[in-house]
Amino acid sequence: WWAIGFASIASFGYFYVLDNPEVLQEELENTYNLSNTQYNLFYTAISLPGIFITPTMGWITRFIAIRHVWLLCLMLIIMGQAGFALGAAVEVYGLMLLGRFIFGAGMSSVISLQLSIAYRWFKTDMELATAVSFGISVGHLGSVVNNFLNPFFLKKGLSLPTILTISLVIVVVAVIISSYFYFLDRQYSRKLPEFGDSQHLAPTSTPNLGFGVLKQFPPLWIFLTLSILATYCCVYNFLFIGNEYMQIGFGYEKYYASLLVSMPALCSLCLGPFCGAFVDRFGRRTHLLGFASCGILTCHTLLLGSIYSPSSIVIGFAMVIFGLSYTLYSSLIWACLSMSVPEDLVITSNGIVVSLQTAALMLSTLLIGTIRDNSTGYATMQGFFVFLSILGVIFAFFVFKQNLK
Repeated sequence: WWAIGFASIASFGYFYVLDNPEVLQEELENTYNLSNTQYNLFYTAISLPGIFITPTMGWITRFIAIRHVWLLCLMLIIMGQAGFALGAAVEVYGLMLLGRFIFGAGMSSVISLQLSIAYRWFKTDMELATAVSFGISVGHLGSVVNNFLNPFFLKKGLSLPTILTISLVIVVVAVIISSYFYFLDRQYSRKLPEFGDSQHLAPTSTPNLGFGVLKQFPPLWIFLTLSILATYCCVYNFLFIGNEYMQIGFGYEKYYASLLVSMPALCSLCLGPFCGAFVDRFGRRTHLLGFASCGILTCHTLLLGSIYSPSSIVIGFAMVIFGLSYTLYSSLIWACLSMSVPEDLVITSNGIVVSLQTAALMLSTLLIGTIRDNSTGYATMQGFFVFLSILGVIFAFFVFKQNLK
């Protein structure tokens, strides 16, 4: 638990930095005269490198200890945020995008690697979902702190470059503390030969970066992957524009908008490890997956209805359901994915899924930016979120049916 604790501290830093543009959206658009599409490119730039780099990093860990690759990716995260802050200081939009691109190259790989680290350390302890949930909760703590700290900085009159530089300092400190995991992992790898110093065990087949590796994954893995793509596109894209959505679409003040949008992160922070422990003890993961997917659909259906008939009670209730459902979903889905493939393919599996996830996020983010630029109000966009939620429920059903076989 010390190992996963130190490894997870880094996620606090990069989730804090990831959500900087969300809280600063209005200031970024006004200061640098950005359109909705240009703003969304800050998130597209993060997604793009993950499509190609994440599977490569997973493949590299077959030859190099996972801790080395993990530390390299953390350095990319720091470089990326430094570029973003520098671009804001000199008012060069292209440099800001480049910084987000470098940041995304590191972050998407680190997420995949940390999922694999959790599997590596907890695969025999029946605590895998708890470990994954703990790491996600620490990351969401960074999102929560970002949602409340940066508006405070804005109120105090700090400039955008200063705020982004503070974010750089935070992620540097988080990485420095988290790097102690590197030494813990090395120590255990030397003491316990069976612990392994590459993927987790020696690969049982010749390393392959081609599409042929997909043939080794069962149908259950495919439906789990489709569920991840639909659900996370729905969740993350909603959170990316959530502050503006709540302020303009429903008339909330900035503080209350941040509070509502922080609900998934707050629920994950407070309840994530408990949900993970419940999943580990209770089992029936496919049943819980369907339950969580239906909860996310319920939230977005209520929000769509609230556009036409606004109600603070309904909106608040919907966001609580959203937070609880997302917490349950994230507590079980990655553990399910790791357990659905042969052990020597876990890192490869995580790399491929995170790569597909970032590609889907990139395309859906651009689509949502286009929808917002070419429509009035938020009904069309919210309808798109309902559509993605329905797909999530359908794929969860197929996961359940496939698991019965």
